[in-house]
Amino acid sequence: MNRKVIYQRIELDDLVYDSVDLTILNGLAHGKSREELGKICFKSKRTIDSRIDKMAGAMLVDGQMGVVLKAISLGIIKNPYEQLKRPDAVYN
Repeated sequence: MNRKVIYQRIELDDLVYDSVDLTILNGLAHGKSREELGKICFKSKRTIDSRIDKMAGAMLVDGQMGVVLKAISLGIIKNPYEQLKRPDAVYN
């Protein structure tokens, strides 16, 4: 009987990425389009798409949002937005 792995933990040492991947991840986190990322990295839109798909496969996530969130959680890139601070509770 063949069993399928449902959950697999990804460690930072398991991933291989270069400066272009970091530029793509930071650009996606800041909301840039794939065409803009292609101009910044001197790559075509199709190359950017294939690199995002390869990163998604390596990180075991779906889509570019999953890639960005996984990269933030692994510490590859920093969260570009400040977290909302909850107001202090006031007790009477």
